[in-house]
Amino acid sequence: MAMYYYATRWFSERSLAPPPRRHRSRQQPHGQPPPLPQQSAASTPPPSSPRQQQQPPPPLAKQQTKQAKKSEAAASSSSSRGSESPQPPTCENQQQQQQQAPIYEQANGPLEPLLAKMVPKDDYFPDRAFLFAFLLSARLFVQPHELLRRLSRLCEPKNGCSAGHWVRLLAEWTAAFPYDFRDERVMAEVREMTQRCVAQEPQRRVQVSLLLEKLLERLTAAEQYEQFVHKSASSKVDSLKDLHLAELTAASGSPARMAAALAVLELERLSFVGPEEFVQAFAREANLHSSLREAKRTSTNLENYADWFDRLAALVATHVLKHSQASDRTKEIEFWTSVAKESVRIGNLNSAMAVVAAFDAISHDKLTDTWSQAQIEELADLRRLSTDDEFYKATLAAAAAKAKKERLAVVVPCFSVLLKELFALNRSCCDRLPNGQVNFDTFTELAEKMSELMVWTRAKCPFEKDQGLALLLQTSPVLSPKGLEEASSVLERDGGK
Repeated sequence: MAMYYYATRWFSERSLAPPPRRHRSRQQPHGQPPPLPQQSAASTPPPSSPRQQQQPPPPLAKQQTKQAKKSEAAASSSSSRGSESPQPPTCENQQQQQQQAPIYEQANGPLEPLLAKMVPKDDYFPDRAFLFAFLLSARLFVQPHELLRRLSRLCEPKNGCSAGHWVRLLAEWTAAFPYDFRDERVMAEVREMTQRCVAQEPQRRVQVSLLLEKLLERLTAAEQYEQFVHKSASSKVDSLKDLHLAELTAASGSPARMAAALAVLELERLSFVGPEEFVQAFAREANLHSSLREAKRTSTNLENYADWFDRLAALVATHVLKHSQASDRTKEIEFWTSVAKESVRIGNLNSAMAVVAAFDAISHDKLTDTWSQAQIEELADLRRLSTDDEFYKATLAAAAAKAKKERLAVVVPCFSVLLKELFALNRSCCDRLPNGQVNFDTFTELAEKMSELMVWTRAKCPFEKDQGLALLLQTSPVLSPKGLEEASSVLERDGGK
């Protein structure tokens, strides 16, 4: 599926240029992500499927300018003692210097030295943000099973890596990228390493068992969700005569209730998208010469989420066009306009833009009576989201700020805009430096963006799930593009005014 196509399809007139590559800033980024809410361990599929209990990594580049100045002052003080014999650095000093130096200054270089930074030792464990950034982007150059094999060779007791270190490293990996472990080649390495850990330190047996149980829970929940999506995929029909629709407007009761139901579904579906799926999809779309060209696909939830946007847009358009009278179609347009405005108010920009896309799919020229009665000015701010970059960014920033302060708020960015931004960053990750070394600056930029998205999508949804309404939204039949065009052409022509 053409993923970059989704990034530009609804916003072709927007002229949203890819963000320019920039140097890393040393200023303090957004704050530490909140802890994940406690959720049920049950793993039943939607409409009551749990969201993945996955703690996002902390933001990267956490060091402040003050810390850098302290390092410089310490170095200056050390150099002024010229007559003193230099003392070897202690483990504590090495650790402190490593913590003070920003990750991006440490990391640019060949892949092997970066890999060595992944290996924990008695006096060192790699920063969690570094782990996330490296595991996210290193797959462009080496497949996960091969990366795990290399790590297992380096993570030996003779290198200061204990069984406890390895189990902790594996726990970080399985939490952030569980879909990697659907590959049997990866699991073969995991079995070998965990057996070795238990043989070295038998007391780790319980810890290893819990780790594998949590991984199984995540993968089982994902599998059940994917089965539900596959089974609930509704058919597309080419004619209004073939439609048998439930009344969504009456089922929801109000625009606010519909907006809440959409927010629940958006977060649920987006939470099952693995961060590595963005990297894999873009590498294939751009036909890059990377390890991902031969890598096994372990998830299609990114495509499932893109299809959800298409489905929601088609659903809204279908429910407008199902009415034979122009006045009823106008009321339906006004209802969904209110739903979109309420979605923006609570922070769900993706559903709001799906409604705008639905209205764009309904011919204005052929349904003049319908649109002449609609309150077009109500759509002005909604359309600005797709035409005004600065307005969209300000709206998203306001949603993120609101979600930190208010309980009944979420953050769901517009998917097509998000894809376009991530596409540019991912493409930069594949570009090595002129000397052939890996440019970790771009790794961290991509990881920061993904970490921010994970904070938003893993946060607890403040709205209760309406099972019946959720099922209708996900399973009701919709008109195909051909059906939408045909319905727009015949409704008012046949006197349905």
